Amino acid sequence: MIDVDTEEVQIEVTSSTTSCRIIKEKRSFRKEWLFIDQYLSWLQAIDHDSTKARCKACLKTFSVHSDGKSALGKHLTSHVHKKSMKSLNNNCSVTKFITPERELDKISAAECILVFHEVKHGHSYRCQDCTVDIIRTIFELSSLAKSMSCGKTKVRAIACNILGSYFTTIIIDDLLKAPLVNSP
Repeated sequence: MIDVDTEEVQIEVTSSTTSCRIIKEKRSFRKEWLFIDQYLSWLQAIDHDSTKARCKACLKTFSVHSDGKSALGKHLTSHVHKKSMKSLNNNCSVTKFITPERELDKISAAECILVFHEVKHGHSYRCQDCTVDIIRTIFELSSLAKSMSCGKTKVRAIACNILGSYFTTIIIDDLLKAPLVNSP
């Protein structure tokens, strides 16, 4: 598919003679260019200047006012851009190494539920490590199961510091709300 960037031309007649003057209008950046596959990863609009575009890979700003969309094609085929894109594609994003906060909350909740279950049934802190290994094996496709880790030290910390303090607070509140009974 050939995509020709059209240009508006105004013809102005200056006198009764046949001479005319052609006024070319400046081309501007078009938002639809941002959604074209070949430009999607690197093209960026310049907010304060509609006649310019920016390459996120090269960190270069270039004009589209005279060439329009063909300026994007020229930049795309330039040696500097190709080299920058190769470097950009080889680099890993920081977001690949950071677990999202919602997923961390889910992992923490799953670990707390597991510890609560084990404590409720009187299991030792050591058996928790084995249980987590079994869960990882059974649910090997789950990112949540892969991320869980509950050794005896972590299980003890969750049981004593989180669950223990939570249930102690609940029991104290219930005792304070209970009516006093005097025995004769």
